[in-house]
Amino acid sequence: MRRWAELVLLVLAVAVLARYRPAPEPLHDAPHPQAPTALSIVGIHLGMTRDEVVNKLGPPAKDEPIGYYPGFRSAKYGSGIYGQPDLVYDAQNRVVSVEGDALRWRGGAVQAGISMEEVSALLPNLVEIRAPASHPAGPGELYLPGSNITLLSECHGYLFANEPNTLYRVQLSVPYFSRTYWTRLSHTDDLLTRTAERCFRSNRASVESAQVVGCFYCLKILHTKPFYFESEKDCACCPDCKAQALLAGSRSEITPDHLRQVHNAWLEPPRS
Repeated sequence: MRRWAELVLLVLAVAVLARYRPAPEPLHDAPHPQAPTALSIVGIHLGMTRDEVVNKLGPPAKDEPIGYYPGFRSAKYGSGIYGQPDLVYDAQNRVVSVEGDALRWRGGAVQAGISMEEVSALLPNLVEIRAPASHPAGPGELYLPGSNITLLSECHGYLFANEPNTLYRVQLSVPYFSRTYWTRLSHTDDLLTRTAERCFRSNRASVESAQVVGCFYCLKILHTKPFYFESEKDCACCPDCKAQALLAGSRSEITPDHLRQVHNAWLEPPRS
C-alpha cells in the first residue's frame, strides 16, 4: 500500500513540474543571407570612372584597347601574369569589369585560397558552369545569379584530389563582358538569356533573312550587310562598330527603344 502511495505522489509531482515548466521557445527558420551589396575588388566597384580609379590606385602598368570589344580598354596593375587588379573600361571610361584576388561587400568578404565550401556558405546559390581541372590549366567557373559576380576555383592536381577546391580569382563585370557565362545557362527567361541565344551563337542565317537588323551596342539599325570576322564566319557582327551584338526580327520588334533596353541590360554598370 505504501508503494502505491509513493507512486501516486511521484506522478502528481511530475504533473505539477510539467505544468509550471517554462514553455519552449518557438523554433525559427535560419535567416536567409541577404544578397551582397556594395561589391568591390581592392576598393574598385563597377561604374567608377577612370579618374576615380587612378586617384585611388595610381596609373596602371599596362593600358591598351581590346580588339574584340570595340570601345573597351583594359588596364592592368602589378607585374604578375594576373593584374592586381585587372580592369576594363567602356567608351565612357567607366569600369565595366574588375578582377582580383578578393571580393568585399557590406558585411562580408572572400579571399583567394579559402575553400569553396566557405565561399558557398557566404555566397549561397552559386551556379557552377565548369568544374576545375588540374591547376593552372583549367580553373572552374561559377557565377551568382542576379549579380555581377563570377568566381574562378581551382583544384590542386590529380595527386591531391582529396583536397578541397579553393577560390582562385574573383570578377565583377557587366554581362556583355562575361557573356559566355550567360550563353551556357539558358534556365531563365530573362532578357539577357533571350538575346544571348539570338546574337551570340551562329546567327548568320537569321540575320540575313530578317526584315530588320539592329545593333544593341551602337544602337543603329543596319542599312548595309553585316560584318564577319575570319575566325567566326557564322556569327554576324555590326558593320559600323564591329560588335557581336546584332538582333534580327520584324519591324515591330527591332526598334530603337528595344535596342536601348537590351543595351542597358548588357552594358550598363549598376548604380552604386
